[in-house]
Amino acid sequence: MADSLSTSQTSGPASPSNLVPHISTPGDELHPPPPTVPYTGTDCVEEPTTPFQRPRTLDKLQGSTPGSAKASAQQILAVQGIEGEALNAWRKRLSKEMKDIMVQMPVSDLLRRYVRGKEPTAEIKAKLAEITLNKDNFTVQERHMYNDLCVFLQAVSDLCSEGGALEFKLVAKDTGANPDTSIGGNGSMKKPDISMLPEQDKASAICQPAKKAKKDTANTEQAQTPFKAATSWHRVSLVIECKSAKSEKLPFSFRPASTDKSTKASGTSDKSTKASGTSDKSTKASGTSDKSTKASGTSDKSTKASGTSDKSTKASGTSDKECDGAAPSPQAEKNNFLLQTKGAIESRGQLSDYAMHLMRSQPRQFCFMVVIAGCYARILRWDRAGAIVSEAFEFVEDPSIMVTFLYNYMTMTQEERGFDTSVVAAPRHDIDEMIAWKVGMVEDGRLSDYHTERFKEAMETKWPIYKVTIPREDLFSAAELGRQVNKAGAPKDSSQSGSDIPAEDLTLLIGRPLSMSNSPTGRSTIGYVAFDMRGKRLVFMRDSWPLDSPLRTTERTVYKDLWQKGVKYIATPVSGGIVKNGDKIHRTVTQKYGDTVHGKDTRARIHFRLITDEVYEPLDNCRCSYELILVLSDAIKGKSHYLAWTKANILHCDISRANIMVKRTGPKVGQVEGILIDWDLCKYQAQLKIGSNHPAHSGTWQFSSAMLLQYPMKLRQVSDDLESFVHVLHWTILMWYKHSLSGLPSELRSLVSRTYDEFETFVDYDTGGIHKYNNMLLGALPFAKLSSEPLKSLTDKLAEICKEHYNASSTKEQRAKLEDIKIEKGKKFESQSPAAPVEWEMSVRDYDLMEHPGIEGDADSSHKGDALPLLDTSTKPKLQEHFWIWEAFKEVIKDMEKNSNTQITNDKVDKPQFTPATESATQQSTKSQKRPSQSSGESTRSSKKSKTTHGTRTMSSSMGTIFE
Repeated sequence: MADSLSTSQTSGPASPSNLVPHISTPGDELHPPPPTVPYTGTDCVEEPTTPFQRPRTLDKLQGSTPGSAKASAQQILAVQGIEGEALNAWRKRLSKEMKDIMVQMPVSDLLRRYVRGKEPTAEIKAKLAEITLNKDNFTVQERHMYNDLCVFLQAVSDLCSEGGALEFKLVAKDTGANPDTSIGGNGSMKKPDISMLPEQDKASAICQPAKKAKKDTANTEQAQTPFKAATSWHRVSLVIECKSAKSEKLPFSFRPASTDKSTKASGTSDKSTKASGTSDKSTKASGTSDKSTKASGTSDKSTKASGTSDKSTKASGTSDKECDGAAPSPQAEKNNFLLQTKGAIESRGQLSDYAMHLMRSQPRQFCFMVVIAGCYARILRWDRAGAIVSEAFEFVEDPSIMVTFLYNYMTMTQEERGFDTSVVAAPRHDIDEMIAWKVGMVEDGRLSDYHTERFKEAMETKWPIYKVTIPREDLFSAAELGRQVNKAGAPKDSSQSGSDIPAEDLTLLIGRPLSMSNSPTGRSTIGYVAFDMRGKRLVFMRDSWPLDSPLRTTERTVYKDLWQKGVKYIATPVSGGIVKNGDKIHRTVTQKYGDTVHGKDTRARIHFRLITDEVYEPLDNCRCSYELILVLSDAIKGKSHYLAWTKANILHCDISRANIMVKRTGPKVGQVEGILIDWDLCKYQAQLKIGSNHPAHSGTWQFSSAMLLQYPMKLRQVSDDLESFVHVLHWTILMWYKHSLSGLPSELRSLVSRTYDEFETFVDYDTGGIHKYNNMLLGALPFAKLSSEPLKSLTDKLAEICKEHYNASSTKEQRAKLEDIKIEKGKKFESQSPAAPVEWEMSVRDYDLMEHPGIEGDADSSHKGDALPLLDTSTKPKLQEHFWIWEAFKEVIKDMEKNSNTQITNDKVDKPQFTPATESATQQSTKSQKRPSQSSGESTRSSKKSKTTHGTRTMSSSMGTIFE
């Protein structure tokens, strides 16, 4: 039987022949097993096309991202926070992000596909039928619902434990007034109304004492409720959000779906109109208490539509007196699903915010949520492709559907509830072993201050410690990295011992994430400092959800290509692979039920995990301008970005402050290397000319080139990456070096926000960077009166290079074409098909470095002599290739080393002059121990003392004593 679920918003109840209320056999037709795919270590698994999935317009760019820049991508480094007055604006942006990836589904279909627990016994079904709710508590203010709901939820949970589900038993807690104090940051302010928490978990002990009721308090019972507890995002299993029926902030229409009276109510499965989950002859609906043969979701003999409780179809979340009226038409039901009022948009953003906190605070594939509006409810299933939202149903007068959902959910396994079972609670003896290692390393002086702080933040907080198992087949071999193997079988430059690949799986311990995504959907990257149990060292683990597409190259393959082509100054991967539970691949499902909308990506996402063997320091940890310039020059031309492009034909496409890291090779100033990390969004040279058939923005908003921000339909080129290096330099200077706005925090924050954060919506995507754009055109800088002479010299040279690039004849021609397309798109957006990407007439490789002889240290240079003048006017854009920008860095470095006594000084300020709003106080830097947030990228082998290696700058003794 083919899967024929309709995406219509008004689908009627399922027919008796295809309703499956509980888990079927592994080979059932509704849930076929995943395709058997031999593991290659590189390829994604193609998702079978199903009949209900409309043909999509496929993006031809490997590794591309959704068409509109995500709110999380713009917000992660923004100086404006998302608390207080800014919270509603942030939620509106999250709601906009979810607009086309929230899909509606009949509640019966959602239950049978994704919430199929154990079959209750006849005795338990009889007890479930006796559970009721007091309607009076759901037709008044929101706060009156909490206690009754907790009693109701706890009653179902207690019956589940009678059915043998003790291991995963949940308890209901009223968390609407108590935020999470364990996680810090903006998450500490979020507090869902009702939380279902594991009974055996420590979270059940967080309960706060009942409030003392005042003598004159009318609501004494409410004040003394025993269900009060604090929110715990890393422990909550199910979130329930409540709204008053008359609230102006209902996230959806809560008008129940219309059905024909002759049709059985949603939830029936045979001729006797049994309720979903029942099997006895009494044909009672789960959760009902009368002797009538009610269908699941009905309350009288008329076999009402799912979710109704009288002959009239009630309006959204209203009481009986407000519910009189005709049933809505199918088109009206479709149009009213996502309400477009201000309150509705903010409320959907609130739900997105909750889903984000839940899925990034736990090892999750997906999660469920319940939204209540008066006497009506909807069930949501979130994953990284969007949210499936059930049709509204009435649950107070007839709680059968809600009882069925709750009983099924509470009897499901942790994996069925959405947890990643490759990540489990770490046993106490493993945690003790890790702590003992850390104590010994600190005592021996083999763990740096930076890594000691990172360890404390990850492992010595209120967050739980998890154990992660990485399968052996995901580990990299020396041959994959193009490295030699010694007689003992271990790579010469690896810390591994014994065979090339260990015989057993890799086991890691992780705690509080070092970096987290701000969105429930998309890549949802989470980075961890992890402890390698076998290697007794710190490594870096990154979880992400890239697009599952046969056109996309996995990061495992990218690292393999980079290493085999001799690209250096990049991270050393230990493992990389698609995450599975047994043979079941972690893949999203929401995209299967949505329509393909122009400009929106509806492809599946797949869970990918990368481990690298070092925990590098962030760019902010450069001790002075000399180290900053050295690190950036390494990342640009040293052996990283330039060799990746010229040898492996790979363009990074996400140059940012977070992806340029510092590797210390010695204790002296200048003993550093720049490491370019996070190649997940990279593109191969051949892909750059193919383009995308919808506007796409990949990379970090603040550091994207002005051209890409102004014209999202533009093809990405080398010049965009090189310009991003310039923006990273400017950003770092504004934060860490004295300039005209030093000491003026308000003016500085305003400048940073205006230059790097601002955006505006153009048709269906975001554009921005107008101040960047003007700076590039005019050769202007975002700062003045820079105190560091080397940085002043460097930024002046780079500004002139950027000015010549933007004013070159070919660039002007390209800008004119892009502007015409942008104007035309604005006029005909609703009816016009996507405009074709624009490409420069000249090849991105025509302007080769070999045209400029005399580049020292270039292994490929066959010409020697004097380089062309740095600012020589050329008809070719200066950012077209690496020479011009790298030569500017080289000249400044030579001058600094020549005049070391005056040029290499401690010119960095003591603390950051502005801080992105998302970075917590514990991740901000100080002079004695700079501790900025590390990216979701890679990091440092901290179990061994750093050594000076080949390629490290070793200064003279007079220079080395400056900061030794």
